[in-house]
Amino acid sequence: MREHVALYTSFLGHSAVKRYSEFLASLPLDMQHHELKQALLRAEKYHLDIKRVAEEAARTVSQAALAVCACIHSWRTIDSRGIVIATPLRSSSTGSSGDRPKGFG
Repeated sequence: MREHVALYTSFLGHSAVKRYSEFLASLPLDMQHHELKQALLRAEKYHLDIKRVAEEAARTVSQAALAVCACIHSWRTIDSRGIVIATPLRSSSTGSSGDRPKGFG
């Protein structure tokens, strides 16, 4: 089924590059390198701008990674020994654990 996504998105006009790059960005992280390369090259087969597709997919993946990092950073701190410790998401005047994720007191 994946091999048909480039064909289908090529009919979307001006949004084709964005849609196909979103598809590429959603592929499993453990996918084989040659399969990822084939998926990218399919864009060219259906006359999508392969450079724009690759750039947009990279942008999508990096934005998702930054969002995850920001989320993790908001409730984790690393001490001087490199050990991850939990901290509250926002300070509480009562001193309770308040908004800590489950399992963190």
